[in-house]
Amino acid sequence: MTSSRQPLHRRIRREILALLGLGLPLMGAQLAQMLLGFTDTVMAGYLSAADLAIVALGSAIWVPAMLGSLGVLMALSPTVAHQFGAHGSAGHASGDSLRQSLWIAALLALVMFLLLRNMAPLLRLAQVSDALIPGVDGYLDAISWGCPAITLFMALRFLNEGCGNARPVLVINLLSLPANLAANAVLMYGLLGFPALGAIGCGWASALVLGLQALLMIYYVRNSPRFRALGPIRLPSPDFPAIRALLALGLPIGASILLEAGLFAAVAISMGQFGQLPMAAHQIAANFTGMAFMLPLGLSGAIAVRVGQAAGAGNRVQARFRGFCGIALAGGMMSLSATLMLLAPGTITRLYTNDPAVIAIATSLLGLAALFQFSDGLQVAAAGALRGLKDTRVPMWLTLCAYWSLGFPVSYYFGLRLDYGPGGLWIGLISGLTAAAVMLNLRFYYISRPSGEPAQ
Repeated sequence: MTSSRQPLHRRIRREILALLGLGLPLMGAQLAQMLLGFTDTVMAGYLSAADLAIVALGSAIWVPAMLGSLGVLMALSPTVAHQFGAHGSAGHASGDSLRQSLWIAALLALVMFLLLRNMAPLLRLAQVSDALIPGVDGYLDAISWGCPAITLFMALRFLNEGCGNARPVLVINLLSLPANLAANAVLMYGLLGFPALGAIGCGWASALVLGLQALLMIYYVRNSPRFRALGPIRLPSPDFPAIRALLALGLPIGASILLEAGLFAAVAISMGQFGQLPMAAHQIAANFTGMAFMLPLGLSGAIAVRVGQAAGAGNRVQARFRGFCGIALAGGMMSLSATLMLLAPGTITRLYTNDPAVIAIATSLLGLAALFQFSDGLQVAAAGALRGLKDTRVPMWLTLCAYWSLGFPVSYYFGLRLDYGPGGLWIGLISGLTAAAVMLNLRFYYISRPSGEPAQ
């Protein structure tokens, strides 16, 4: 019996199980990656509010830069997924796509390196407290040395994801957690005779862990039987048409991710005008909501692969069905996270700090964060479904409108003009994410409409 003749509830159940089979390792990998930031935040928080504020501002710049690069390289995942769907395995075409993506990875690493090492003028322009700027500058200088490692790791990661192979990323990220903890302890707190570098030591520790992740991923891909047909992992002569094709798909993805991450970064930098305590509270709320976001973000990767493989096999009906199953699952996940934030905000914030003033502000921010959890899940899931259809340019313009024509102006108006403080800045996040969720889901509904193919 084909799936088109099965009862709808059985088809939905089978698809959800397939999404979870691929998505759970991706969610775990994303969550483990975010736990690295959680470790940084907690260890900085127990040093001082100043160290926590430095890590918060540094992360607000580093994370969008990293996510923008991730988005560009994410083009490799649907590209390989379509090749996999058409041929049933990863072959020479996937190897060629990977090798050309290494040129993009190298360029992105260079751009990130130069950007992170020249951020002090922007911090002054944003009127960040003068007491924080030297520490933030030192943190960014240190972590910039991990840029080549993170872009190489991303390229190899998306090769694996396009083939539906998510476990290596999960294992590597889990192995990175104790390494990050140890490196932070040595470099931030000055164990084993090393100088105590505080927040700047956190940047150096992160760079070292990024290098470890890249080495482990190279070892896996070079020795896995799954990838023997790919050919060597090396930087070949550039194939400009192939690079242009990857960039045509990846640049809008990177821009869309950067637009969202940039909104959060702009709110964080604006928060710096209120001083160390609101900045530290913002970092706590942003870190916890970021960890919750890793679940639908990981699922969106699975949605992109499932939709992409169906589209690569020429079955648009199945691609649409898979996309909407994934979107519904993401919405359900984020409803649970919203409930947790509403019921236990104080318990959550006390995991990060014992400063009563910081706890009070962070608790109020988590209450606001609960309001955008559902929207955040729907927008990232719809973006994954669209990515599986290789539709990236229109979603980029939609996110530009949602986050920067609506989200940031609302944040600026309520937070700075009406002087609502930290909570006012977060109202813009709620507005932008809700608008993005509505527009991206309507886009997927529109372009995935069936054209008569049978579902398999």
